[in-house]
Amino acid sequence: MDAPPAGAYELLGYDGQLLHLRDFVTGETSDAFEAGGRGNVEIGEVLLVRLVPVSDQLEFSTMAAFLPADEISDLAEKLKAAQEADAEEHPGATEVEFLRRNSQLIIHHALEEAERVGRPPVARLDPNRTDASIQQQYEREREQVHRQRNYGSTKPHLAQTRRKAV
Repeated sequence: MDAPPAGAYELLGYDGQLLHLRDFVTGETSDAFEAGGRGNVEIGEVLLVRLVPVSDQLEFSTMAAFLPADEISDLAEKLKAAQEADAEEHPGATEVEFLRRNSQLIIHHALEEAERVGRPPVARLDPNRTDASIQQQYEREREQVHRQRNYGSTKPHLAQTRRKAV
């Protein structure tokens, strides 16, 4: 509960699984442990995530999304304008309070940029993704939706019709 809200963090560098991050709003730097390392994120790109304290280190609360370098363009200006508007309504508010009220602005920016460049909003939905495991998962999901079924849609699944007596 005491963890800061989700935010945007620029990747400054990394040492294996330890990522060096700079908060996009406050400019504060921190190190976060991520078991998967930096993944596909390059230095200078922005991670969209919530950092939470776990024991004596920071970790991602969920899987992070990221903004490629060419999609960061006007994010700082949008956040600054939103902060100025928020300050009029909530004078003396901290950056954390601002982000708790307005963190959706970062996600909306990411979705708009994905649409602008013509790519899916998350990499797992990209049919042209080259990761073999992701591509196989995408194919399985697509197959499940389109394959023929041998029974009508009104027939309940057997697991739902039989109850185990206790």
